[in-house]
Amino acid sequence: PCDQCDYQAPVNSYLKIHIQNMHEGIKKYSCDQCDYKTGHRASMRKHRMKHEGIEPEKGVCSLCGQILKSNASLQSHMTIVHGGSKYFCDICPFKCTVKSSFLRHIQLKHNGDV
Repeated sequence: PCDQCDYQAPVNSYLKIHIQNMHEGIKKYSCDQCDYKTGHRASMRKHRMKHEGIEPEKGVCSLCGQILKSNASLQSHMTIVHGGSKYFCDICPFKCTVKSSFLRHIQLKHNGDV
């Protein structure tokens, strides 16, 4: 568990990323086309697609950045590759399968900022 908040990391590497992003303000990925910065490589991949004209909600995995042909393919990919989670936080490693849980997480942990 994080010693600065109530975040529970499933693995130590997630805890390290959480501490860097949430408590130390370290954002090691910077966009070369604008001032966007993030602590997650997948978030940067998703962001860069906006500059390339690709709409992230249409077949782009929010966790690993893989581009798929359709939302159906994306759902299969999420189940097979990422264990079925549908909602992934761009700020920390939180993931879940229920939208209301995801929205509650954003509100409680990140003050509603996405």
